[in-house]
Amino acid sequence: MTESLSKAQGLLGHSRLGAIHGSKRLVFVGLLTISATLLGGCASVSLDEDPKSPRARGGAPIVSAANPGAEGTRPPEPAPERRVAGFSAAELSAAGFNAEGKASIFFDFDSTNIRQQDLPIIDQTARLMKRSSQARLLVEGHTDARGTSEYNLALGQKRADSIRTALGLLGVAETQVDAVSHGEEYPRSTDQSEEGFAVNRRADLSLQ
Repeated sequence: MTESLSKAQGLLGHSRLGAIHGSKRLVFVGLLTISATLLGGCASVSLDEDPKSPRARGGAPIVSAANPGAEGTRPPEPAPERRVAGFSAAELSAAGFNAEGKASIFFDFDSTNIRQQDLPIIDQTARLMKRSSQARLLVEGHTDARGTSEYNLALGQKRADSIRTALGLLGVAETQVDAVSHGEEYPRSTDQSEEGFAVNRRADLSLQ
């Protein structure tokens, strides 16, 4: 009976030791599994990246359409179309004006008559002005240097007035057009030749 008890105690002791060793093995295996998971997660993130960047947070990087290689920038907004007196560049060009809303009409020597080749500009200018009651036109008359200052000042005014009158006949309100004279004060050319005189005999039109 005593011998049977001793054997039973021995078997019980071996079972306890086996259970203890088994528990240690389970803990060790569990620790290895956790370590492998942590190391795998660290390997997926670069240490050189900013943790606040979209890539580090798992999101897609922000790429500029204007510069595909740049991140975090927005494409520049298109500049608004420039308009003069409410008219687009295309409308100004169709009426014979440049992008700044300016045009010129030239005159023969000592004349205030609008030349035949300049009548289309007068017609298109009238069409443009009638489309906007807010538009204003400044007409500045000029002459070449021949003649006295007083005579040229009066001649420049007559040239400016002839354009204002023509626009009025085409339906443009008189209040939309201002006509002034500078005489010979602002020449485009200082060349004392017929070519130089010809570019100075003019009326400058400016939309405002």
